[in-house]
Amino acid sequence: MNSCAYEEKMKRVEIYQSWLQEKQGMDITTCQKRVKLLRRLCALQDECGAKDNFLSNDHDLGECQKMIFLWSSCKEMKQSFGEESTQVQEMLKEYAKFAEDLAKGWQGKSKKQACANVMLESETLAYLREKLAKEFPLVYYIGDISINDAEYDLLLEYTKDTLKNLAKSKEKYRNDLLIVTFMVKTAQKYYKGKFWGAFFEQVKLKADQEYKNFLEKTLIFTLQKNDKYIVGKNERLNTIFFHAFICDYYANAWFELLLDYYAEDLNENLANHNAERYHCFLMGLSQKCAENVDYLTKSEAEDKYILREAAITAICANERASFIKAKQALIMIDEALKTKSLSNCTAERIKCLFKIWAEDSGRFSAMFLCPTKEAYDNVLLKVNSEEHSFYLDLGAYSILGHKGAALTWQIKTIKRKETLEIASSETYSGIKSEGAQFLLNSDELFGRIRAELYAGEEKLGEVLFKGEKLRTFTPEGVYSAKLILGKMYAYANKEISVQSFAITKRSDIGKLARYDLNCAAGEIVVIDNYEMRSLAANLTEGLNERGKIANLTAFDENRRALPVYGSLPVLAITVQVNKINASSIIINSSRYNLRSCRIMEFEKPDSKGVKIVLVDLREMPSFKDGRVNRVSVDIINSSSLKSYSFVYCQNLDVSYPDGAPLSAGKEYKVKFDAKQTFKNTDHAARQTEHGVFSFELKENLSELNFTLEQEKLDFSLKLAPIMYSTDGETWQTILARHIYAENLPEVLYLKNIATDKITLNLSDRFAWEYQAEDDVFTCDLRPLSSALNYFSDDAELDLLLDGVRLKFAHILLHNILREAVLACDYDNDELIFKCAPLKDEPLYADILNKNEIVCTKMPLTNGETKAKALNLADEFFAAVYSKNERGEYRMIYEQKMRAFAEADLAASFVLLKGYSDTLQDEEITPFGAEYVLYDLKTLDDGIYQCAVAKKYGAVYKKWLEQAEAEFYFDSLFSKCHLTFYQEDDEAYNDFLVDLKTGELLTAEDEALTSEEKYSRYKMMFDGECVYYTSVLPACVSLKNAETDAYTLNDLGFAPAQAEILTDLGYQNLAEINTEKLAEQLGERLLKNELCAKVKALQSDLLEK
Repeated sequence: MNSCAYEEKMKRVEIYQSWLQEKQGMDITTCQKRVKLLRRLCALQDECGAKDNFLSNDHDLGECQKMIFLWSSCKEMKQSFGEESTQVQEMLKEYAKFAEDLAKGWQGKSKKQACANVMLESETLAYLREKLAKEFPLVYYIGDISINDAEYDLLLEYTKDTLKNLAKSKEKYRNDLLIVTFMVKTAQKYYKGKFWGAFFEQVKLKADQEYKNFLEKTLIFTLQKNDKYIVGKNERLNTIFFHAFICDYYANAWFELLLDYYAEDLNENLANHNAERYHCFLMGLSQKCAENVDYLTKSEAEDKYILREAAITAICANERASFIKAKQALIMIDEALKTKSLSNCTAERIKCLFKIWAEDSGRFSAMFLCPTKEAYDNVLLKVNSEEHSFYLDLGAYSILGHKGAALTWQIKTIKRKETLEIASSETYSGIKSEGAQFLLNSDELFGRIRAELYAGEEKLGEVLFKGEKLRTFTPEGVYSAKLILGKMYAYANKEISVQSFAITKRSDIGKLARYDLNCAAGEIVVIDNYEMRSLAANLTEGLNERGKIANLTAFDENRRALPVYGSLPVLAITVQVNKINASSIIINSSRYNLRSCRIMEFEKPDSKGVKIVLVDLREMPSFKDGRVNRVSVDIINSSSLKSYSFVYCQNLDVSYPDGAPLSAGKEYKVKFDAKQTFKNTDHAARQTEHGVFSFELKENLSELNFTLEQEKLDFSLKLAPIMYSTDGETWQTILARHIYAENLPEVLYLKNIATDKITLNLSDRFAWEYQAEDDVFTCDLRPLSSALNYFSDDAELDLLLDGVRLKFAHILLHNILREAVLACDYDNDELIFKCAPLKDEPLYADILNKNEIVCTKMPLTNGETKAKALNLADEFFAAVYSKNERGEYRMIYEQKMRAFAEADLAASFVLLKGYSDTLQDEEITPFGAEYVLYDLKTLDDGIYQCAVAKKYGAVYKKWLEQAEAEFYFDSLFSKCHLTFYQEDDEAYNDFLVDLKTGELLTAEDEALTSEEKYSRYKMMFDGECVYYTSVLPACVSLKNAETDAYTLNDLGFAPAQAEILTDLGYQNLAEINTEKLAEQLGERLLKNELCAKVKALQSDLLEK
């Protein structure tokens, strides 16, 4: 279009204004309106240029229609001009033509966009329809269907469009899984007391009765068609809450209710949680619900959360599904109280809600801060070691049913029989007895003691303590029939002979003798010269286990393997009674008569005239520290000596500060606590401080080799990581971190586990226990495979053993992408999508937005595809699919993305996502803080100078003035190497990563020792470490701590934390006094964490 310059047009507008006033006699107000219209026309055409340019710009429909109207108005004005002004007529003719062209163009664009919207709805919602159709029959509660944020947004737009088109469609209701799922998920996430208020706030529509009627009828009709539970046809809102199971709004009350159940009904013993007890619990809950619609949990005032009737109905309606959900929450409660930690609370919804509740609940905090309970539902025999009094501790029992029954204990000893009446309290599932004590006389202590619990005439259970000559107790005064490592107390009648090298003190108390014991491995106690109790599995001749360093072997100059002891052991000898006096032992080259040694002797069972003699070598001289020692036994008239060699390193102890090395592929430490200096000789471990060595437990690493620098002795420390097998014959130490569900074996074998019971835990929703047979665990995984039907994408499988949780495997139900990026090429009008799948298989991509379908099911070649697009600056929806043998597509990735080009980097932010040791690593380690690169300036191809900002909550603050990023040429700016400028060196240096905090550093902490630095920091050398990055679009803005205002919520405080600070009167970070805050928080569980966070933020953000 031959268009004159903007300035010339404005002159013509002035001519037109004069003509209107002088020739047409138009009043000033009307004239100004007409002229204003023309000036707007000039400005808009000058801004947009030709019609095609305007149509390609991202103007919304309202603005486009307004502009068409403006230009079309010129034709009406033309009728009043006559032929008075050729120039003005030419201008108006030009506008009239432009308006006609634009109207036609917009009409064509509108049709194209309508077509694109149909395709968009088809492409973006097809997978959701397929997903919901597959998962709807599998779940009882619709809220159990996993919907991420992007999927929720799609459901929102779909529901919103459906409601806006109701007038056209005239539908009264429909069978629509998408709308019903959206309603339930909205209730789950956003309900705060008024559902419809939350719903219409999300869809950004005015609350309309027609909309409500359609939604409520659609809900009931859809549930009927799909055989889902309906509370009642007129109970539509309660039906929504039912399928939400527990809304976030009521989560606190649910956890509080389960804490009641855990403490009262289960008696803090998770083993009591079974289907029968849970049924009784639900019956009791239903009864309370019937009596009072809003059930108030039994807790202190600050913890009174109301649990709505609908939520209680949801809990009670399906016992099996509810039982599984309750168990997941109870496991979290139990694990937190036992480990005194909330560290296992991940980003999963239920775990996040649990952490928020746990930190704010007064009752949970009180239980959390109390010592861990030692026993549950038990009768304990105890001693008060100061008063030397003995009693039965009759613990509180949680009893199923029997409400209103009278509880009694019947106690029977060798001297008497007595009945104790016990008070009780009602629980949801039955009654709970109160604890009681029953004093025992000293002459009753060693006979049989029986305690029987009765409800009325019905015997509920009994506990029996067998009679014995010696009663042993833990340091806490609890009876233990077996010896345990460390200190113990033992009581016996004075006339009973008690021998042991573990005895450190004997005290006579009336008719009794008390023995203080300090038991080591292999310790033996002999009672009345024939009865033996031992910490060893069996008693054999030779050196026992006392003081022996497990898994450590020494080698002499002849490479002979020798045991290593940190303290001197006990020597066991079998000898005829008539030869004891004339026999001797030889220590190195010194001979000692057996009777001159500190010995214990007792008759060998079933061998008349033969005794077992134990020699305490701790009392013997002649042993050499840090050397090979030889002990020989010379029995008179024997033809040969019995000799035993070992290496003695005085007070040596070997430990693992970070836990025993069980999982191959992880980093561990071993500590030699000794005065000798050990040195690693195979370079498999690096010394981090005196006596401490760090090593990676690689797949084929079975031992670490050391030497004593003072003596020429070699040592081998055997490593025994858990070993796995799928056939029981071929064993390996590394199990693949990611396992696809279809590749799960039916049976998995495990060994090298020093416990007789393990648990496999699947995402805290399912758990299976296994017992060892011949030191091998045979794990049937078929129930686990069935449980995976309750998951849509993946699940975490953990191994639990002796209170330790090990990350076992990440089970995938489909392929996943490690990373994905979207870039653009302005020269060729192309989008470039690139991804890195975990598994190599054919993949296909959709890329589209609200205006166009860029590509659908486009095959990816080496994880990459290119496609033409009209407007590269738009926000796009990218989805990646795999395809099965039946030709069915399955979405494995979806994300809203904005493309970036290298030319845009100067105005963009680059997010540091994490790092890995090599380009091939499966695992990306996230940083402990979030960093972004900004002010990027091109230095060379792929090399940029930049500044670095660090994130605090949602606020960023400049961290480094100058750094340099070199991006890998084929990574689409998703991988780089990063260095920072060091002014002192006038050079760029590599960063450090603090392995403890995960944060990037430019310098070491000089207060640390060189060994500590070596262990604490990781150098990010080029070629050894890779930074993973993500380019944020140029339109993204980040809040600057130095220039922008920010709130407490912006600083990353959880909503509950920010609410607490606000309630205490704090409005901003600067006015918080951490000492005063600690006093105000009292004993709340989040006190330390919150005060530390405030102090750290003040240091980072408020310092000048």
